[in-house]
Amino acid sequence: MFQSAFAAFTHGIHKGHPGVTVTVLAVLSIAFLALTSVGYAFGSKEGDLAGSVVLSWFLFSLYAHQQHHANIIHWAALIGGIFSLFAIAKAVYFGVFKRDGAIALGGDDERAPLTA
Repeated sequence: MFQSAFAAFTHGIHKGHPGVTVTVLAVLSIAFLALTSVGYAFGSKEGDLAGSVVLSWFLFSLYAHQQHHANIIHWAALIGGIFSLFAIAKAVYFGVFKRDGAIALGGDDERAPLTA
């Protein structure tokens, strides 16, 4: 979705700093990726933590790569990465511990012992 918008509005010009349209599209893309990472972390009871970690890792790499270009893209990627990292930490915490503080690693049908 955002790739089509980049292709439509950038016209392949990469000579200088990005324009306002490209910057707005980049920030919207970063927000979409961060919210997708949060959605992966809390999408189900177990969540899709691997997908969420991949998106968070991408946001942090985008933060590291954009340090000499547009500052708004640089800082938006950092904020999105931190936001998704907190969602991952919260999903891991509530996946390991129950609400009362007891460890909740067992108890589902997939980890139940086989009986004859």
